[in-house]
Amino acid sequence: MATEMTTTQHFGQWQVYPGNDIASLALPDYFSIYLSYTLDTTTHQGLGLRISGSFPFARYMSVNIYGARTGTSLGALTDYQIMTRHPNKNPFVAGNDEDESNREYVFNVEPQSDPASEQTGPARENLLTYDPEDLLNPAIPDQKLALLTV
Repeated sequence: MATEMTTTQHFGQWQVYPGNDIASLALPDYFSIYLSYTLDTTTHQGLGLRISGSFPFARYMSVNIYGARTGTSLGALTDYQIMTRHPNKNPFVAGNDEDESNREYVFNVEPQSDPASEQTGPARENLLTYDPEDLLNPAIPDQKLALLTV
């Protein structure tokens, strides 16, 4: 999956997690490769992410957000749910060509309290929101949001 950060400042880096690594989160597919990005929302309160990339030539793709310290699933987009803008097409949507060459997407991850989350229209497509309260773990002071793609 060709994914890149589109922000001007990077607060971390993408990590690769093979599905056969016993330290991987949740119950991964043994034969998949996962990409993970963690954002410390304690240090960067109210910060959202805009992720752009190309759909993979693969059987499946998804984007998930978790409370990194709580392990709580906070939202997900499955491959066929990700909307594209013309001339791009989502190859995971029934009826679209799986070998489509124009296969770019953009999605956003934002805290629910962000006023931009209230907007509607094309800028709000593919929006994953989270409640910052869901990141709290009393035993661990920092609040981290994890983005996981497969």
